[in-house]
Amino acid sequence: MADVDITYQIKLIESLKCALLNDISSLFENMRVPGRENQNENLASLVTDAYLLAGRLGLGYESLDEQIIKRLKQKWASDAHNTDINALLMHWAARADVNKKGGPS
Repeated sequence: MADVDITYQIKLIESLKCALLNDISSLFENMRVPGRENQNENLASLVTDAYLLAGRLGLGYESLDEQIIKRLKQKWASDAHNTDINALLMHWAARADVNKKGGPS
């Protein structure tokens, strides 16, 4: 019985890895076409699948959020004038505050 569960878990992880590759492929394909809607959907799918894979690998979502904030701070430290990094860092920090208070994300 345990072998079946392990096999099932491996199959789910492999499926999510394939989904991530498909998300990236779809994003690159849609970047060649004018319009942002498909790109937005592709990026949302990519982030969602990354979180689902993290969960299947036993990583907590909060832990992933903390790593994202840490990485953004490192990037910001090397390029503090980059407004994209600064805006994204503020977004993730605000999300982390809301999540710690038990509010919706």
